[in-house]
Amino acid sequence: AYFILNYSDTETHNINVTMKISKGETNFYIKQFNVEIMQKYEILSVSFPEIVEQGIAAQFILTIQNNQDKSESFTLYVNGEKVETNLNGFGPGINRIVFEVIPSINPYDFGKKSYIFELRDNSDNPIARYYYEVQLELSSFNLIVFYILPVLIPICIVLIYKNKEIKHKLLRR
Repeated sequence: AYFILNYSDTETHNINVTMKISKGETNFYIKQFNVEIMQKYEILSVSFPEIVEQGIAAQFILTIQNNQDKSESFTLYVNGEKVETNLNGFGPGINRIVFEVIPSINPYDFGKKSYIFELRDNSDNPIARYYYEVQLELSSFNLIVFYILPVLIPICIVLIYKNKEIKHKLLRR
């Protein structure tokens, strides 16, 4: 026989159990032992970049261990919005969740973007919640296309016309 053990979460996740087999006042067997309480899920690692170039995807990677013998579905929310990930559910053992987000494709958008990642189980109970800020940096492509070329093109056009004008004046003489 087994019994479902209801307990309040302890900091050490250990419970001291005393097992007694007795009849009336007579004890036939007494054994005391510690039981380690395993959580349903254990977060092994979480990563998200601090600095991202404009237009480049930032990957949120969460490695989680499902300590149950069965698979279970989950939901990932990013800033309160439900999103699709590379996994549909947690299988028993270690699972790696990957979600990509592009902070900004606007070449004139600088500064920080903030993200709240929240992982919930199939009963909509929170498993983990993370807050990250990403610093957007100017990419070399955006520097050339949106900052240097818009200045160089008019200058080149003016120089070409000035050059033609100078050649035309020299030919007149």
